[in-house]
Amino acid sequence: MPKFTFAAISLDDLKSFIHLHEGFIGNYEWNQTDSIVLTEHEQQRVTEVSTVVETLHATSLQTNSL
Repeated sequence: MPKFTFAAISLDDLKSFIHLHEGFIGNYEWNQTDSIVLTEHEQQRVTEVSTVVETLHATSLQTNSL
C-alpha cells in the first residue's frame, strides 16, 4: 500500500483506494438528532479533517482549471 503525506496527497490519490457507496440508513433513534456534543479532542480532530478536506478540494479545483 502506498504511503501518503498530507502535504503531498491529492484527490486523485484518495480516489485510487477509497470507494464510497451511498446506501440507506434505517430510521433509528440515534440518527434522529440535529446535533451532538463533542469533547475538545473530538472537535480538534473534526477541525483537522475539515482542513484537509478543504485543502484537497481547493487543490482539485486548481488542478481542474489548468
